[in-house]
Amino acid sequence: MTISSRNIVYDGAKVNIGCSKIFCFAKENFGGYSNETSEGFYYACDVDSAGHLTKLSWAYAIGRRNFEIYGDDVSFDATFDINKYNMIFAPFTGVDKHDRCVTFAACLLSQESVTDYTWAFHHFVKAMRRNLVVIVTNQCAAMKVAIPDVFSDGNGLIASKHRLCMWHITGKFPVKLGNRLFKETDFMEK
Repeated sequence: MTISSRNIVYDGAKVNIGCSKIFCFAKENFGGYSNETSEGFYYACDVDSAGHLTKLSWAYAIGRRNFEIYGDDVSFDATFDINKYNMIFAPFTGVDKHDRCVTFAACLLSQESVTDYTWAFHHFVKAMRRNLVVIVTNQCAAMKVAIPDVFSDGNGLIASKHRLCMWHITGKFPVKLGNRLFKETDFMEK
């Protein structure tokens, strides 16, 4: 948000008008969201036949700038539970030079499907203007199909590598290996 629109929201809060209503007012006052959003902000959305939001992707200018600097290795985590809108929150994150997590972009998806992931990844590339070098995900079958489709060299960019998150893999050890091997040996230590 620009400084002037931020001031409008603060002034509205002083008289108990919520952020959403003030932002709608500002949108009407400035002639649309595209004229009100800050420079460098990217967003895309998709609705179903009934007009309900099914996909939303966004990236702030600072996230896009951080991606330019730290965006070689990106984690895409779609394991955040469905919220009250029945959508999955999935951020694209990385690590900066101070070993702190930074968010490059995020999306809300109505389904964990190849179509939804392909849409999200396509808009990530469009917002960032390049493929990432490595994408780290959980073991989702839909992502496994969508990633090589979008992050390939077919879009004129360098193809990305897909890697699986060790945290998700090791979390499944007790179930997959059984308690005896898991608890009675030094398997986890090794």
